[in-house]
Amino acid sequence: MRVTALAAAIIAGLMTVGSATATPLYDRDTRCLASTMWGEARGDGEVAMLAVADVVLNRAEQSGKSVCALVRARSQFDGHGKKAPAHVVALARRAMAGDGRGITSGSLYFTAAWDRPRWARKLVRVGQLGGNVYFKGEWKP
Repeated sequence: MRVTALAAAIIAGLMTVGSATATPLYDRDTRCLASTMWGEARGDGEVAMLAVADVVLNRAEQSGKSVCALVRARSQFDGHGKKAPAHVVALARRAMAGDGRGITSGSLYFTAAWDRPRWARKLVRVGQLGGNVYFKGEWKP
């Protein structure tokens, strides 16, 4: 019996079978989200990484941009670009499926707890998870 590359990927758990086609589990937006979660909250645990994901996904929904376009935009997420380990990619996949959604109460922004950026003064502080403080509201430069 000959196993095709697609069948081998499904068997290895790298793909999942949809209604008519196979869908990559590690798609581009998932990798971008995982990279940002890892870069922004890697020392703070899963809940803090899900909080970062929640903000990214909230902003992606609001802006209509893809996750990759959003996290790669200039001066947006310092942590993007770090290669995330497999367990964080799996966590990002869960976040994309809805895990942790709402954990930041609709926050669109966060900053390191030690930082006091001027832009944060105009927003509502939601709370802190790990080393990041989360904010919501409308920011106007």
